[in-house]
Amino acid sequence: DNIERLEITGVGDPSGRGLGFSYVRVAPKAPVSSAVVKKKAAAAR
Repeated sequence: DNIERLEITGVGDPSGRGLGFSYVRVAPKAPVSSAVVKKKAAAAR
């Protein structure tokens, strides 16, 4: 009796209580360019 549970929270849960799910379209995050990553690494030093 191996029962698995899928828990969805945030924008995928319209009930707000972990009791439902919904198919939602979320805008993808913009890709981080390598130049920005290099600047952040240099600033951290």
